[in-house]
Amino acid sequence: MNNFRKSISGRPGSNIPRPTGTGGINTSSNLNSGGGGGGGLHSTRNLQETYHFPILKPQAIVSCMSDVQVPCSEDDLARPTPQKMLVVYEAFMDVAMGYAKDDCYLDDIQEMKIVSHPEFVVDSVRFYVFLQQLASMMHDVGVNDFTSRDMTKPEADRVRRVLSAVINFAKFREDRQPDFFAAMRDSDEVVDLIVHHEKEHEIMTQELENMKQRRIAQEPRVEEMKATNQSLALQMEEFKKQEEETTRLKDVVTQERAGLVERNRELTAGIDRATKELDVLQAQRVHVPETLDDDLTLIPDSIHSLSVQHDHVGKQIQIKATAAKRLESVSRELHQVREMMAATLALLEKDLQKADDLETRKSAIENRNLSDMTLTSKLEQTERLTRNIEDKSRALRESTQQKRDQHDAEIAKQDQALATTDGQLMDSRALLEERRRKQAEIWQREEKWAQEVTAQMENLKHQFECYSTEVVQALRIN
Repeated sequence: MNNFRKSISGRPGSNIPRPTGTGGINTSSNLNSGGGGGGGLHSTRNLQETYHFPILKPQAIVSCMSDVQVPCSEDDLARPTPQKMLVVYEAFMDVAMGYAKDDCYLDDIQEMKIVSHPEFVVDSVRFYVFLQQLASMMHDVGVNDFTSRDMTKPEADRVRRVLSAVINFAKFREDRQPDFFAAMRDSDEVVDLIVHHEKEHEIMTQELENMKQRRIAQEPRVEEMKATNQSLALQMEEFKKQEEETTRLKDVVTQERAGLVERNRELTAGIDRATKELDVLQAQRVHVPETLDDDLTLIPDSIHSLSVQHDHVGKQIQIKATAAKRLESVSRELHQVREMMAATLALLEKDLQKADDLETRKSAIENRNLSDMTLTSKLEQTERLTRNIEDKSRALRESTQQKRDQHDAEIAKQDQALATTDGQLMDSRALLEERRRKQAEIWQREEKWAQEVTAQMENLKHQFECYSTEVVQALRIN
């Protein structure tokens, strides 16, 4: 009925009356969500008890029929005839289900291989197939007692009730279907959003796993660098101690050197004074040679001792200078060690920063997981609503199937009657074959009687066609 609904809603100025009060459509009814085709319609659990519809006025019925371009007038409703109602029902089937009475072709019946001469029963088969489709649609709209009598012997009140049922059901479906499709759209959006977040979750999980693998792969290097850093720290502590000791020794040596330099200066000054005194004494030696002999013998000894002391002090100064140079090389090595430790600390800080980034991404993934859990709960709620709708639809289909089974039983009875008619047709065909065989024998024996036999056969064919026509008309009446 989706096409029928679109036909009604698509024409401006549609004046289909809305049912009001207790006589209208029960809003607890469920509709199938599939569009198009009479097979997509489902009534409520018990159409006779819960699906009610008001009987529309003839003017409203005619107006609604004109909206969907179905030919009908008030005179047709007041005095319905089989021909007029057949046209109306055929138009309904074409608009509502896209099915025409002439859709059953002779080739289809021949492919079924039910009868030997399908051209004799094609009209009856078309009529019964059309009746079955029409009865199925009437079951869906709430007319459970629709039979072939409504087409062959229509009554005004009955026709008015049937047309009111179809129009009200189409309007009810038009009113309720947007809400259902809106809910389905929301559910589809939630499902798409969950799928999108699941893909993002998989990507981020893969990235986290890759980062974990890289971190695991870098852990030996980090441990090695930590061990190297610890050993360098111990060496640095040792070097610091050596530096302090060397600095202390350097200060001591510097003080000693300063003392030795001062002493050397004093000794040099003393030598200069002694030399000056010697010169003075030598100058005075002429005047007092007797007193200077002893002094002159002592002066070279004192000068020699002072020279020895000066050489000793110079050697000590050289030794201290060499030690100072060694201390300066130790300082350079300590500076290099400090640079290596600074580089190691920088690498360690980078690793720690990467670990912090991993923790940040892990927290972001946990937040995404929480949002995914929230969306999953919403999806579960939507699925519960969908399951409720499916349960109601299943119950509706079961009730519809029961009614269809009843209808199938009626169709089976009609099929039995049709089979009986087919048996009679087969008997007639056998009789015809026998006569043809006799005719062939007569034709072979007596060729001169061919014209007379041919005339008799034409007469027999005419009688058989009349008989077949009467049988078909009898089937239509039944």
